[in-house]
Amino acid sequence: MAEWFYNKNGKDVGPLSNQEFLEKVKSGAISESTLVRKDNAKWVKAVTVGGLFDAVDRSKSKLVCPYCGGAMATTTGTCNQCYREVSVAIKTDNQVSQPVTRRKETVAEKLKASETFSEGYAEENERMRIVAFLYSIGAVMILPILALIFSQGGVGNIMVICLFIFMVLVLALAGFLHRRENKRDQQGY
Repeated sequence: MAEWFYNKNGKDVGPLSNQEFLEKVKSGAISESTLVRKDNAKWVKAVTVGGLFDAVDRSKSKLVCPYCGGAMATTTGTCNQCYREVSVAIKTDNQVSQPVTRRKETVAEKLKASETFSEGYAEENERMRIVAFLYSIGAVMILPILALIFSQGGVGNIMVICLFIFMVLVLALAGFLHRRENKRDQQGY
């Protein structure tokens, strides 16, 4: 069985078993700059002992971000890698073979997002059609009225008829918009 020694303030401490030696590294009594030796070998810095600090890192539990898998110091806060606000970090014991990865979006979630977008787009598209309809009515009514006024040099009875038609169309449009808003209210939008 291997015996480990380390140098603390010029004094040799040991012999230690492998497990005891790892516990000293975990507790911080042995740092990377501490001189260590195994059995009767030469003194070397602890950082040069292959895998020593890796073994300690693997044995510690870690807190990781649930979104990107980045290491976190506390269970809540902002992740230093993805900069998201984390309400609960995941505690790992490093026995998983793969790093924590971001949860993939399910097909149902993708479809829901697509439906939400297309509903908003359809609503916007409908508004644009109403605006285009209003402009069309305005252009159709204004151009003949202006043409008649300038061609005949007077206002006459034709103006009254055009204004009457214009008012009927505006009232029909107002009724259409009112009906549409009532449907929306009933559907809960």
